[in-house]
Amino acid sequence: MLEFERSRDTVGHVEQIIEDLQNEISEIKDRLLDQKKKIEFQEREIADCRKCVAQLNKDYNEQRKRLQLIESDIEKLRMDQHNYFRTAKLNEILLPFPGNSGSMTAILLTEITLSDDTNIPIQSTTTTTTTDSSTASNDDRNYPSQLETKQIYDIEDKFELNYKPIDACSREVKTTFELITNGEFEHTRNAAKQHYDRFNTFYEHVSTCIDDIYKSLTNFQDAVACLTAENAEESYCDGITYNCTAPGKCFQAMKNLSSGEKTVAAICLFFKSAPLFLLDEVDVALDNANICKVADFIREQSASKFQCIVISLKERFYSRAGALIAIFPKPGDCITSYCFTLDLNQFDERENIANRRG
Repeated sequence: MLEFERSRDTVGHVEQIIEDLQNEISEIKDRLLDQKKKIEFQEREIADCRKCVAQLNKDYNEQRKRLQLIESDIEKLRMDQHNYFRTAKLNEILLPFPGNSGSMTAILLTEITLSDDTNIPIQSTTTTTTTDSSTASNDDRNYPSQLETKQIYDIEDKFELNYKPIDACSREVKTTFELITNGEFEHTRNAAKQHYDRFNTFYEHVSTCIDDIYKSLTNFQDAVACLTAENAEESYCDGITYNCTAPGKCFQAMKNLSSGEKTVAAICLFFKSAPLFLLDEVDVALDNANICKVADFIREQSASKFQCIVISLKERFYSRAGALIAIFPKPGDCITSYCFTLDLNQFDERENIANRRG
């Protein structure tokens, strides 16, 4: 047997496995480094986009302030024009108008009606004036009110020219902002949904497993082990309470259960088995019935899912083990500890053989 083991190239095989694992680790590290570089590049791009959005917002606000100043100037000129017309009307001064522009009264009425619209020129559509255009001099035709009206039109033209780049800038800012915010919102929402789904999957799995284990331990389908989230809507935000209801008993909080009931409830947490469990006198608080149930459960699970080492002083418990390791003192000049092992499975096999023969 030893010669066969020596003939196997165990060391070389292990070294090859280690080398392969190291190569795989190096590849994973390289990929991780590449992903980090990509993330840093994307973060820089996002920062640049945010700076661009901030600058566009600043430009937009400046242009908007200019627009408000222009609108204020237009309103001021309209008021001046209105005052000129009213003064001329009160002083019975006839102002010359080209063609059939209308009377002074009609102009004032039209101006009052259209005082909220800065883009409609003030002119009358009612009765015509009876002034004699042939007696109007060239100086009368250059009356200041006409000059003010021309200035208003010029300001409106400038306003239209300045408003176009402002409007284009505003659309660009809005589009860029929507792209950034929608992308970040979608990424955050997907990440939150993924975390929520993973947590709920784990939560439901654990709830089902511990309930099945508790029913198996107690041999009663009426027994209940459950998890209760303190926050029903977002269970991952607050605490989770673990409770067990023993067969034939009313619901009680975990802190009000007996020591034996708490022990049985704790064993239900073996829902995700480790390779090896070490239990120190878990049977101390158990009665004889529960000792047998817990021992049978551990023996059954040890056959397929995990290995278990239990420290116990109760014969009813350790008599159901697969093997015993006994530690005892040996008296003498100096007390020393001794140990021996005993495979109990051989006795089970002999009993089975004897039962078959009988």
